[in-house]
Amino acid sequence: MYKRQGVYNALQGLYEVRAVEQGLAKEKGDSIFNHYYRPIPPSADNTVISMRSVVYSKDGESMYSASSNGEVLKWNVETRQFTEIFKNENIGRVVNVSPNERYLALGTESENILLFNPRNINSQPTKIDGHLGGKVKDLVFLDDNSGFISVGDDKRILKSNFSSTTEIIKSDVGINKIALSPDSKTLAGASDDGNVYLWKLDDLETEYTTLDRKSDVKVTSVKFSNDGKYLAFGDAEGVLVIWNMENNTQEEPTLTGFRGIVTDIEFSPDNRLIVASSTNSQVRVW
Repeated sequence: MYKRQGVYNALQGLYEVRAVEQGLAKEKGDSIFNHYYRPIPPSADNTVISMRSVVYSKDGESMYSASSNGEVLKWNVETRQFTEIFKNENIGRVVNVSPNERYLALGTESENILLFNPRNINSQPTKIDGHLGGKVKDLVFLDDNSGFISVGDDKRILKSNFSSTTEIIKSDVGINKIALSPDSKTLAGASDDGNVYLWKLDDLETEYTTLDRKSDVKVTSVKFSNDGKYLAFGDAEGVLVIWNMENNTQEEPTLTGFRGIVTDIEFSPDNRLIVASSTNSQVRVW
């Protein structure tokens, strides 16, 4: 692992560890901020709460988290203080913010997606139906703020305009994560069968394509670089692959070191760094 000192220090500063001996319960994360710990009273059975998803506000001053105990929290990045903005009985799977920050979307273990207004965060969320049973696995907003795309346990990929949903893709295999290219023309899906599927959103009648990957290991995360030239994806064996989208080849070397499932990937704004997280409570920077 190559530690680019500025990013590394920033990560370490954000993921401050507070001791359990001080009466603080540990939050073990499985998303990109999985070293962040917050002060909460320890449960009677010492249950560890898993942070499933985190997203920054566009100004970088706040972030939102969804966790396994059904909480949605809003964090002040500078002070590291939080407020609870929502709580229900369903495990939070994914949280995301629209580009214009008009909507905050939460996908849970149920088939529904909840839409919040970040400008009036205490108002009741709007429920978006469409998935047929099981959890919502992932969702991404369209860059033009016209809606979002989601994928669920039902193997259906839906497009929503915030009031109604339409099925745009019915997959034959389970899709775990999705990523939208910067030009919003290509949707990538990380699948159970070891493939990364690519759909052209302006030509869905044409059959999907897959990357020429020689592996059947479950793909668990996927992300486009900010310029769209690369696609990064991680699998259930802790391997991270960088794919060159311009010449359709895998970049070398393959990135390894995790001893758990790769759960989340992010590119730095200049695309020079990649940050990834895994289920063994590690964050790595390349």
